Amino acid sequence: MAKIFITGATGHLGSNLAKRLIKDGHCLNILFREKSFHPFLENLKFTKVIGDLKDTESLSGGMKDCDYVFHVAGLVSYSKWDNKKLFRVNVEGTRNVMDSAVRNKIKKVIITGSTAAIGISKEDELLTEENPLDIKYKSIGYMWTKKQAEELAFTYKDKLEVVVISPTTFFGAGDIKMNTGNLIKSIKNGKIPFAPFGGNSVVSVEDVVSGHILSLEKGKNGERYILANENLSYYELMNIISGVLNSRRIKLTVPKSLLPVSYGMAYFAENILHHKTFTPQVVMFSAKNRFFSAQKAREKLGWIPGTSIKQSILNAVNFYKEYNLI
Repeated sequence: MAKIFITGATGHLGSNLAKRLIKDGHCLNILFREKSFHPFLENLKFTKVIGDLKDTESLSGGMKDCDYVFHVAGLVSYSKWDNKKLFRVNVEGTRNVMDSAVRNKIKKVIITGSTAAIGISKEDELLTEENPLDIKYKSIGYMWTKKQAEELAFTYKDKLEVVVISPTTFFGAGDIKMNTGNLIKSIKNGKIPFAPFGGNSVVSVEDVVSGHILSLEKGKNGERYILANENLSYYELMNIISGVLNSRRIKLTVPKSLLPVSYGMAYFAENILHHKTFTPQVVMFSAKNRFFSAQKAREKLGWIPGTSIKQSILNAVNFYKEYNLI
């Protein structure tokens, strides 16, 4: 079995990945910020490395004698107020990880990217790894910094193997920070009467983990792989959630004619109230389709999704209830 260094293991995906790697018999060094925590890591055997993505000494020390690195850590925000922080974490943090990996002669680094770095569909178009991110999205910090981080990582491919895994929105147990949990909580509490008129690709966290595991053996240097299972309208997705919760069904989709009003409200919330969750970027995303194809991962990695979106939402709901999050 391999010795592996992992960042972001106190997050939703990282905790599930670390748990799986340890179960498979690998030896893990896990990067921890002070006071960070995840219940999935309790009672597991691993080496704790105190530090963060800015601390190159902790990164290099944590990678000592390791074979592989999973760089899962990253910042997600659709607020302009976080643009500088997004660059520091997503781009400069990735640079520090890659530099440390080269110094430690790591065999392969698997970067957790995002389909946000690929773009937004035109109507029902399925985007692939070959679609370039449109320059018009440069002002959206999360999209652009994830793109920059991927491009930066690939500049190291002559020094070590680099693979990028690009998951779509994922659901499942372990979301202690309520990234997708806030949507589920809002539907449970009856706070979302209408569905946006866009759509999104979704996948279970278990299947995202399996894609990362497969990339260790089968991921090719300099390649990225999209992990997407079901392409759903927000109306369909929200009603799957309401069905799992036995909550009131969402019957209507917001008409496109109200989009300018939504933008105006979001602009006021972000710029006057300094709100970070209801922003023009969020409104834009909810009004568009973000549909993706995972054909490359299926063919090249042998990736086969095994958990339906309904089951992954049920797993998430059970987790939130266990930890009194909803």
